[in-house]
Amino acid sequence: MRSRIADTVAAVERAYWTLDAARREVGVREDAVKLADEQRGETDARVDQGVAAESDRAQPRAELERRRGDMLASHEALSRAENAVKVLILGDTDTDLWTAALSTTADPAVESLSVDLDAWIERALLTRPELRAAQSALERRRLEAFAGA
Repeated sequence: MRSRIADTVAAVERAYWTLDAARREVGVREDAVKLADEQRGETDARVDQGVAAESDRAQPRAELERRRGDMLASHEALSRAENAVKVLILGDTDTDLWTAALSTTADPAVESLSVDLDAWIERALLTRPELRAAQSALERRRLEAFAGA
């Protein structure tokens, strides 16, 4: 049971940070589209003034469209990341929450902890379910060997 809980918590944490990264990626891609649009506008102005050739319009337009495609892909990745979190934390009856947008904290709080390494290692060894299972199996074999002798 503890192992499943630990796995679930770890999965939720991974999904949360994936969602946070996807949200930040969308912002970066939207800014890139704005910059490409500004570049296209500047190039159009230079061409209209006769300072640049008509063929100079092609590259900024192509770059703008490439960046728009990247932005759309990042929006899709964000939707997938939101759905991954929702699958892990919502039940079937939470229908209103399935359609809601999720938000992440702007700056995660990080706490520094003083760690007693020996105590943490001892605690980890005592709470590892696979070690308990192995110890139980060894004890069972000893009892079986003793009973058979």
